[in-house]
Amino acid sequence: MELKIILGVLPIVLGVGISGFYIREVLLERIKPHAFTWLIWGVTTGIAFAAQLTNDGGAGAWFTGFTSAACFVIFLLSLRKGDRSFPLFDWTSLLIALFSIIPWLVTKNAIISVLLVTFIDMCRYFPILRKIITNPREESLPYFSLSIVQYLSSILALSSINLTTALYPFMCIAMNTIVVGMILMVRKKQRTSPVT
Repeated sequence: MELKIILGVLPIVLGVGISGFYIREVLLERIKPHAFTWLIWGVTTGIAFAAQLTNDGGAGAWFTGFTSAACFVIFLLSLRKGDRSFPLFDWTSLLIALFSIIPWLVTKNAIISVLLVTFIDMCRYFPILRKIITNPREESLPYFSLSIVQYLSSILALSSINLTTALYPFMCIAMNTIVVGMILMVRKKQRTSPVT
């Protein structure tokens, strides 16, 4: 089996396991995902997936497609078990994500759309980071840690590595690394802080 195929399948196999774990944690109400964040991630990841497919992403695009589907599942679950607040910032992010397809359709070049959805997705991490500061146990350390490995593997599986195919997964690696670092830092600080 070709190495790129293995690298394309590996993050999906990991994704099935880690998404199952994440969903279980949500059902047990150990973590409370922000519903609108997962909806926007589903939309933006879907656009990034389409851009990767049309720009020779090959097996490296498979995980992005899987991730989009998983985000929609978690969004639906979050409507019952998660944070259901929908502030103006969330609606604005969703509308910009949906309209980001227009430059791609007009110019026949996906890079503008990829830049927009990458920026939107990056901004979607800020509510998570804010929540981690006060409630670091409401987010899943294993989920975000394994996401780093998954996106790295998907980049290595890309048939063509260029700005259109690789920008989005590189941003995900960077932001998931920040999330993991924040969770570890805040949890450590809470453990070492004297109880008052």
